[in-house]
Amino acid sequence: MPAATSAQTAPAVNAVAFTTIPDTDSTYSLAERIGIRVFFDRNIVVAGSPRLALSIGSRTVEAWTTDTGSNWIHFDHYVQPADRDRDGLSIGANALTLNGGTITASDGTNAALGLGTHAIINDPLRKVSGGNYKVPEVEGVAFTSDAGNDSTYQLGERIEAIVWFDRAVTIQGPTGSPRVTLALTIGSQTRHAHYATTGRTTHIERFAYYVQESDLDADGISIGANALTLNGDTIKIPGRAVLANTGLGSSAIANAAAHKVDGRVGTRVTGVSISSPNSSDSTFEGSDPIEVTVTFSGAVDVTPIYPTRFTQPPALSLGIGAATRTANYLRGTGTSSLVFGYTVQSSDADADGISIAANALCCAGKILMAGSSRRAGVDLGARAITNSPLHKVDGSTQGAPVVTDVQFATTPASDSTYELGEQIGVWVTFDRAVWITGNPELALTIGSQTRYMGTTGWSSTIAFQYTVQATDIDSDGIGIGANALTLQGGTITSLDGTRNAVLGLGTHAIANDPAQKADGRRATAPVVTEVEIGSWAGTDSTYGFGDEITVYVVFDRAVVMTGRPQVGLTIGSQTRQATYFEPSPSSARRAFNFRYFVQASDADADGLGVGPALLLNGGTVKVAGGTLDANRALGSHAIANAPLHKVDGSTGTGVAGVSIAPPASDSTFKEGDWIEVTVTFNRAVDASTSSPP
Repeated sequence: MPAATSAQTAPAVNAVAFTTIPDTDSTYSLAERIGIRVFFDRNIVVAGSPRLALSIGSRTVEAWTTDTGSNWIHFDHYVQPADRDRDGLSIGANALTLNGGTITASDGTNAALGLGTHAIINDPLRKVSGGNYKVPEVEGVAFTSDAGNDSTYQLGERIEAIVWFDRAVTIQGPTGSPRVTLALTIGSQTRHAHYATTGRTTHIERFAYYVQESDLDADGISIGANALTLNGDTIKIPGRAVLANTGLGSSAIANAAAHKVDGRVGTRVTGVSISSPNSSDSTFEGSDPIEVTVTFSGAVDVTPIYPTRFTQPPALSLGIGAATRTANYLRGTGTSSLVFGYTVQSSDADADGISIAANALCCAGKILMAGSSRRAGVDLGARAITNSPLHKVDGSTQGAPVVTDVQFATTPASDSTYELGEQIGVWVTFDRAVWITGNPELALTIGSQTRYMGTTGWSSTIAFQYTVQATDIDSDGIGIGANALTLQGGTITSLDGTRNAVLGLGTHAIANDPAQKADGRRATAPVVTEVEIGSWAGTDSTYGFGDEITVYVVFDRAVVMTGRPQVGLTIGSQTRQATYFEPSPSSARRAFNFRYFVQASDADADGLGVGPALLLNGGTVKVAGGTLDANRALGSHAIANAPLHKVDGSTGTGVAGVSIAPPASDSTFKEGDWIEVTVTFNRAVDASTSSPP
């Protein structure tokens, strides 16, 4: 029999090496990093986060995966106060565990995990004393971003630098939000890169800065010895010694040739325009919509757009008299023009015209160059507007709302044709914000049928929705007639209720839109398009015992959910199920909520995961109006180790038990008997400040 080839042999550990040495006296002290690299005899692919057990005295701690290479895995552990080992730490032969991950060769062969003769017993050069500590010091600074093939950052690009310390540190600000900065010298300008690490304890801290239009440095960015500024923050070993010297010393960088800057290159603002008032005297009245269009030199993407409950969108500040008002992002992603909108309030007044400052555009969301991760420039510069006389404001007067636009808010999933269960959305926009009562409807002409859409919200733009039925067929396109908007016993008025809206669509009516056909006989299985963790884990990013974890699952079309379907949560080594809120059949819709309450045994230090699929749990998930089952796989939308959603069920206060005191006799309470119920919590509670019912 021929000998086995290397391609047939499982990858095996062939070396274990420490990558760090103790600072003093062969002993790691509090918060110092212990780094270990495990090498294999073949190239490997690592998924998940394998761990390596370290024996430190009588304790066993787990070092976490922090990096991987072609044939190695790197693990780190930061010394804790309880870590003590006078004769040196050890790494046992069975120390390497998968922790739910995998270590395989390119052919899929699972690696052998045993360390064998490479195990380490009581390394005398690596003793541990978590009770000792010293003041942390800066060890170095370096750029971690890439300026591309031309070594030059352009407008909106992210410049990232790291400062590393000789041990793990925590940065804390007096308001809870760190304000420490790293000064970058770009040409003759000093720019401040802001703290960009997510609050974890580590020896590496990241700082980021986005190139502005005026930034120019032909010989490379510099970082001076005194670039690190605390701004009232502290940098310290958790709970212990504080950084005494912020100087970068010999680590300072002078004119980094691979990190030049030219903010003149890239997507930038080229124009700003304000919509015209309806009044003859160039004045916006109360409830009038003001739209501002910001034009860029190239197409831009606004991300994410849906769902807005998770991310604050971009906004534009307007100077109206002495007040500053916020115009919110409306539309335009994927094009070179973004539109922002604001509705005039009764107290707004500006006799000499609206102003828009050079720094008015705020990117609380993201405005990116289309198809890239590079930010577009948002400085309005010379395009800023000072007191535009054609755009005055007087919110104390108000006219009747009229329709200014009608457009489809949705597109069919395929072939310009809506299928069974798909939702058709239409936006009807008025020239000002309106107040709605009752259930006004909008008629759609679908083939020979007239279908009515219900309204789902209100402002200056009213959204209508309709779910395609099996009998809906229109091969030349859906139409919306000039008289399609009807009140159905409701009202559409100005915000103060004094003027009824003009309902006619006029020239905004739509006749047979070929991009909006319908065929309810066709049905494609709905698929998941988005998964979000919607709950908040607090300022420490950690859920405690009894806390609610909420997950939102969104489909590409309307579905009906019955029973109690579930979605799996990976919490540490446990799989928990978040359950659909409503046990009765749902209305047809796209987004659904699932929730789970943290148990005492739940723990996940690197963040919970969601997926890989919805479980029916005796329920159903079907296309609206049909019998076709939805595809319940989360696919690429599954979430692995969300760092802002860690879990520690040992913290927090929750109900641990409920008991009823027995009756005096015969197991039966009689009239006038006192019934006493005891609710036991997992820790002491104080109800003296409230009055429970």
